[in-house]
Amino acid sequence: VDESPEPGGRLLGQLHRVGRRNDEFHRDGWWDGRRIAIALAEEAAAAGVRFLQGCGVWGLYPQWKVCVGGAQPGVIEAARVVIATGAAEVPIPIPGWTLPGVMTIGAGQVLATQHRVRPGNTGIVVGINPLSLAIARELGMAGTEVTAIVNTPPGPLAGAGNAPSEVIADLARAAHLAPSRLLRVGGRLGTFGWAARLAARLQPAGGVRVWGIAVDPRRTVTAILGANEVERVVVAELSPAGEIVREREMPVEAVFLAGGLRPLAELAGVAGCRIIAVPELGGTVPLHGPGLETTASGVSVAGNVIGIESAVVAMAQGRLAATAMVAPHSIADERRRVSRARHGAPISFLPRIDRGHEVVARAWQDAEHGDDGGEPARAAARTAALPPERSANPDPFAGLDQELIVCRCEEVTIGMVRRVAADGFTSAEEIKRFTRMTMGACQGRVCQGILERIQAASGDAPRVQPTVPGHRPPIRPVTLGELASLASGGEEWERLHGSLLPSMPFDDPAGGRVGDPRL
Repeated sequence: VDESPEPGGRLLGQLHRVGRRNDEFHRDGWWDGRRIAIALAEEAAAAGVRFLQGCGVWGLYPQWKVCVGGAQPGVIEAARVVIATGAAEVPIPIPGWTLPGVMTIGAGQVLATQHRVRPGNTGIVVGINPLSLAIARELGMAGTEVTAIVNTPPGPLAGAGNAPSEVIADLARAAHLAPSRLLRVGGRLGTFGWAARLAARLQPAGGVRVWGIAVDPRRTVTAILGANEVERVVVAELSPAGEIVREREMPVEAVFLAGGLRPLAELAGVAGCRIIAVPELGGTVPLHGPGLETTASGVSVAGNVIGIESAVVAMAQGRLAATAMVAPHSIADERRRVSRARHGAPISFLPRIDRGHEVVARAWQDAEHGDDGGEPARAAARTAALPPERSANPDPFAGLDQELIVCRCEEVTIGMVRRVAADGFTSAEEIKRFTRMTMGACQGRVCQGILERIQAASGDAPRVQPTVPGHRPPIRPVTLGELASLASGGEEWERLHGSLLPSMPFDDPAGGRVGDPRL
């Protein structure tokens, strides 16, 4: 079941060169995602797989009823389900980011490579990482003049690790993919902290050109301007420490935000899978075991939903999940295949991915032995019921425009989130309920990553706890016609929705949180 009109997911938009590799995925160094997707789809069809394209899953009920909307609405019953919902992009809230012409870099890629629509004659990319470099080149091949790839603006909403030296060190891990020998050799030095700091101080004005595009960690965009659409941006020069030095305006037609990726785990949460926060994997992921099974019986996971990695790793994980279902005695071989794919992948999006998988493995062992996190988890739950603690630490959001929108669907501003947290409602679930952040038409696909960054940066001023919000169906917009098509009678509808709306952890029989008269 796939929302896309054709099988292949994000593979369909991928076209980039990786050295001179020639293997089962690369031809003369070119990774052609569409070619790979077509081959995989043909292999699956030959094995008897039926594809439901243009269909989105909005609910998943035990044991197991998959509620489908879109081109072919209905309910599919299955004994086993593999959730491979992939990842969502994390946008960067910048003043003006809601103007037409501003999009995530992945949206620009889809427009250019899948729909053959040029996003704009000129554009600028905000965010320097291996993904933005690869897609900026694709945009250039599609006819968009990318004037520069610049750093994310200073501040908590752009995430950690965006000081110029940190960006250079991050890029150095992908130096082997650089188009020139000089960049490949010089780039490797950036893995050393002293070299990255020196490079940030001595980099040439305008950055370094890669594929003809200026890559500049010491410039950023602080505002996007225009009457009814993007017309220009405010470009700021940064010091080696990442502080704004001076600003000027630059005309552009499109702005591409490259804030990174996060696992899209909402459907797994709806299914009842235990969700845990693992920053090393990119965000919140379903807890899973050696065969990618989850805590929900009959539900497995694969791909970026369990950590942001390359497509070759996702394909190997798909084989592992399937093998664990039909031939569990063979999963050792498939686990080795995943490991080889991970360490042989040309691009690594997260520097501590192995550490993240170790965290998940230990948490799975604890869950198997009935450990729910023990006293630390229970202490954290008790702390959640207390008023927020004040701290001498500076408020990281105090200097931001308090009218800056962080949730586009519900027009929630950073000031609204700060006020709710200051009143004592600091968990993700409470912020969601009191501001409606993540409750709009996108159901958090756009702003969930922003909320996670707010939580990560908040510290104690006021304290916003790094908790996971609850998810309930529908997790995507559903029409009344799609709902009506599910039920042949009231009894069937009641049976299907018998498990809907489970009690939240802080609900009491009176409908409020214990000990808090304000609810």
